[in-house]
Amino acid sequence: MKPHAEGGAAGETAQRGARRGVMRPRRILALAWRDLRGGIGGFYVFVACVALGVAVISGVGALTEALNNGFQAQGQVLLGGDITLTRSHQKARADEILWLRGQGEVSESAALRAMARLEDGSNQVMIEVKAVDGNYPLFGRVELAGEADFKTLIDRPGSAVVDPILIERLGLKLGDRVKVGAADIILAGIIKREPDRLGGRFIFGPRVLMSGETLKSTGLVKPG
Repeated sequence: MKPHAEGGAAGETAQRGARRGVMRPRRILALAWRDLRGGIGGFYVFVACVALGVAVISGVGALTEALNNGFQAQGQVLLGGDITLTRSHQKARADEILWLRGQGEVSESAALRAMARLEDGSNQVMIEVKAVDGNYPLFGRVELAGEADFKTLIDRPGSAVVDPILIERLGLKLGDRVKVGAADIILAGIIKREPDRLGGRFIFGPRVLMSGETLKSTGLVKPG
């Protein structure tokens, strides 16, 4: 008789659970109706939150589309070319450069961080050095303050064009010199716009653009 009693209890428990499952949606609706009878102010807040969420999603979608369209229209200027190839701590070999030139016009550059110091050593600032060749930039143009010619200035031995922040931080003016590595660099121009700035690596200091020959004179590029 005992097993029969246990079976009956189990069946009763199952029926009770089933009834609870049926009653649960009714209870939810009853609680919702009770809240609405107290006022629909909370419902307005809910609608406002939904509207705000939809607006944010739409805004993100529109921004993404605008960025994609901008990259498609200005991608060459942002990269400084059709394709950018980089290598860390090693210059491209002669055979690699020769092969690349067989595919199209090539501009070679080198970027590194260094310190720009006043000649008396009283102040210094970390800078982002970028050494470029005569083909740079392949797309767009480097704009300088006073409409100075970029290539003319950096082709001068020991000259560079710099971000105005560097001049401000060191209290200098055009024509003054700063020490970069082992070389005294002449501040020949002020950068207003660098076409491929966004396409490069993240920078931590003012930009300094110079020729490859000027970079060699600094002694900063060494094996290892």
